[in-house]
Amino acid sequence: MATKCDPYHTTRPEEPPERNVYHNYKDCPAGKHIKPEHLASGTAGRPRCDDCKKMD
Repeated sequence: MATKCDPYHTTRPEEPPERNVYHNYKDCPAGKHIKPEHLASGTAGRPRCDDCKKMD
């Protein structure tokens, strides 16, 4: 079972723009690709990641 966490996002621009999302699962495949130096807390007003939605 996936582990929920506080929302996080990347500080780098994402391409395509629909990838500008936040994550709320530690095990999110897309979220795992965020480098530590680009990791930020919160949602930044972005929609939630589709992969995270599937983990609910």
